[in-house]
Amino acid sequence: MGRAWGYWTVGKLDLLRDYLDAFTTASSSLSERIYLDVFAGVAENEERHTGREVEGSARIALSIDTPPFTRLRFFELPNKAPGLDAALRADYPDRDFLVVPGDCNHEVPGVLDQLKHVAWAPTFAFVDPDGMEAQWRTLEALADFRSGQKTKVELFLLFAAPHVHPTASR
Repeated sequence: MGRAWGYWTVGKLDLLRDYLDAFTTASSSLSERIYLDVFAGVAENEERHTGREVEGSARIALSIDTPPFTRLRFFELPNKAPGLDAALRADYPDRDFLVVPGDCNHEVPGVLDQLKHVAWAPTFAFVDPDGMEAQWRTLEALADFRSGQKTKVELFLLFAAPHVHPTASR
């Protein structure tokens, strides 16, 4: 089993599921929909107090099917990427997804370049680091991906609460 999550993460993942379902429904008239998970984590987790299984964001994105995302890219560190890939391929062998091993800050630009031919497609990026690992240049690359299109990449960007401090005085 993966990590143990508290109620706030379970709630966040429920919100993600609902939003992704609405996102794909809203873009159902198009033939392509792209999902990028910049800190994908592991496929299965558990709720800390109940032990109930909690699907990770990658599995949630793959489960959306009305309509589905057509191209999914999951970024994870090299020591976790093979496990994520194996778990997802076991359940979704026919889907177009790729687990990209490495530091997302280095890997995102190259993957976006590989997807340039479908940059017209609605694109959703889930950016949920444990801390402040997302570099500004990574967010810029995501924002620039659909440059010149009617809409931009839709970013669901989360900040780790311990790293966000209110100013003492103004």
